[in-house]
Amino acid sequence: MLAAVAAAGALVLAPIQAGSHVHDLDLAQLVPSGGRLNAVWYAPAQVAVAWRYRDRRPVLGWNDPRRYAVTLWTRTHAHPGYATWVPTTLVRGSPFPILGREVRLADVTGDGRADVLLTILCSDCNHAVAAVSVYSNGRRIFGHGFIGVAKGGQLNPGVHGEVSSETAWGVQDGDLWSDGPGPSVSVCCPEYRVQRYLHWNGHAWRRLAERHVDPARDRLPLQGFPAP
Repeated sequence: MLAAVAAAGALVLAPIQAGSHVHDLDLAQLVPSGGRLNAVWYAPAQVAVAWRYRDRRPVLGWNDPRRYAVTLWTRTHAHPGYATWVPTTLVRGSPFPILGREVRLADVTGDGRADVLLTILCSDCNHAVAAVSVYSNGRRIFGHGFIGVAKGGQLNPGVHGEVSSETAWGVQDGDLWSDGPGPSVSVCCPEYRVQRYLHWNGHAWRRLAERHVDPARDRLPLQGFPAP
């Protein structure tokens, strides 16, 4: 049975018992009462769901009460025919929508389990500004910036992550890559684009390489998200 309670404008989920296969799950059980499902992503023994709800608390300079969340459900204590599924909410109260390719699942830590790659685009910004982050076993291991929307006051809804602009990123052979603009007089026309490759060594990220690429010949962003 699903337990959900209001907490500081968000909703809290509790573990459930359900079928042992990801496709056995009733999606209605993965979102709290009062929330609405936006999207779902499957990995072996894990399901990520994006959902939304309304927060009526006033925010200076931001009149949209819709808030968005991402919860990762992980199978534990599997038995024949059923298992316990434990939720970990990775994002709480984002003022920006979370849909489609904004959530990707890939193993970038080498532990054999899918990690969650989040790209939350600032819907009120230009130039594909986004907060990007990686979560492993419910812990954020990449992305420590913040994008908020309040113009003042104590309540400032926002999202945590590495703040990027005009930058695509993705996974290649288990490593993270990013492709963003280098120096430029205008945002539209960088002299070159910078490709960076990072490897997780179990404790921290290690830079493998950095390359400068002619923008006219750069095809790497086509493999990632978001489009610069």
